Amino acid sequence: MKSIVLLKIRPGQVNEAHNKLRHLQTVLECCTSYGQYDEAAVIRAETLEELWQIIKCQIKPICGVVDIFPCLIEDDRSLKNPPQHVRDFVMING
Repeated sequence: MKSIVLLKIRPGQVNEAHNKLRHLQTVLECCTSYGQYDEAAVIRAETLEELWQIIKCQIKPICGVVDIFPCLIEDDRSLKNPPQHVRDFVMING
């Protein structure tokens, strides 16, 4: 099971939060973003309960994190294998 976790970070603490995120074993990848959220991380867990524990015990305590928005991902519809309507949208608008 995977989740994209969007994070709001206090100003001036984004780099520190990013460095802590990328060193967590449960984080597959992370990036700094610009817009409503400051950071995005893809995390993996075996169960939904484990996913919430990662968010609660590993991500939420990171200094500067003020808001967390987790989004579950269907594994067969990941960005590496998007559904046809997403591929069509990208072709038309990309």
